[in-house]
Amino acid sequence: MTLSLVERSNAEVQHALVVSLQGLGGPTALRRTLASEHIRALTHFGSTHVRAAGTIQLAHTTRLMMGLRKNLAGLWPPEVEDVQAGASETNAEDGYRSILDDLARIGDLVDTGGGFWMSAPLRLVDSDEPERLLVLGGAPREIVRTMLGAQPECVAASRFVRRANLYPTPAVADLVQSLDTWLGSADPLRSWTQRTIALYLQRLSQVEEIAADQVEIYAPDFYRDIRKLGRWMPANEVNRPIDDVRLFRPRLSHARAYDRPHYLGTFDFRQGKLVLRRSVQVDYQTSRRLRFGLDQALGTPRSASLSANGSTCVLGLGYALPEPEARVLSLGWQTAPLRLQGDQRTFHHAAWPLLVQALQRLSIEPTVTSRGTAA
Repeated sequence: MTLSLVERSNAEVQHALVVSLQGLGGPTALRRTLASEHIRALTHFGSTHVRAAGTIQLAHTTRLMMGLRKNLAGLWPPEVEDVQAGASETNAEDGYRSILDDLARIGDLVDTGGGFWMSAPLRLVDSDEPERLLVLGGAPREIVRTMLGAQPECVAASRFVRRANLYPTPAVADLVQSLDTWLGSADPLRSWTQRTIALYLQRLSQVEEIAADQVEIYAPDFYRDIRKLGRWMPANEVNRPIDDVRLFRPRLSHARAYDRPHYLGTFDFRQGKLVLRRSVQVDYQTSRRLRFGLDQALGTPRSASLSANGSTCVLGLGYALPEPEARVLSLGWQTAPLRLQGDQRTFHHAAWPLLVQALQRLSIEPTVTSRGTAA
């Protein structure tokens, strides 16, 4: 028997991997796709393999990171940067950990505590995409193909299957769920905001009067009226009464940046200054969602851009999304850090309707462009 060895360049190997995964080229997309599949494979084996003692051998974070460093080393030169982690491949563990976090956020993996992970069950998420469904769950791609009959297209943490290729069986049909089921059903933003504010108003502190100089008010309508960009206005710059309840928080000079408390409060306007009358603290996640509800009520919607570019789409945000809508961002990868150009992320083009629907839950209508032309 004759054996032969053929040397392949990194570019040829990467191209073969893109074809096999039905994914996208480019070092960042391919690296995140391969890492995602490695994590799924290692975690799925641990979740399904039972030792002789009858216990499940779950995968640990340390083992997953070591496996990625070992298996993916050599595919890219050390100077190739992982944009999302802001680090080079010589220190890629932070980048790999961000991929693990993405898989957990979208629901492919379950954190069982103590650094251990297990696979989540297989599900399919429906949307307005006529040809494809989003695949969720920790099963490796070959097991997905065996169960569904369709080979998944793998791009970063996201995987999609073509509807036409699915087995036409009740078992497969039962796996399909809506985006609202995946994210969690939620009341329309307007009614949620009204109900949430009403609940907090019942817990307002007793009548008091405190100078509001040390706080900033959520007042995008005030900025709009003076034709400036902004949302949090220092209280000493507010020059007229505030009739409704408002979110507010201490100014950075009076609080820790990483743990600033947020409040709902009512204000009086006396002698040209705001006076805080009553207040109640609001947990951070609720305050993040309330900002979007207040944007809607005040007529100051946020902007976002969504552009199509062949097999990908790019979402540009200048702000963070609240949970659970922020979960859709983990389907893609960051291409411009927030501190530089806003949060810009690239996605498989089949994610487009999922992104639009998630934004609409927050009353955000993105500016859509295609081939460089505003729609």
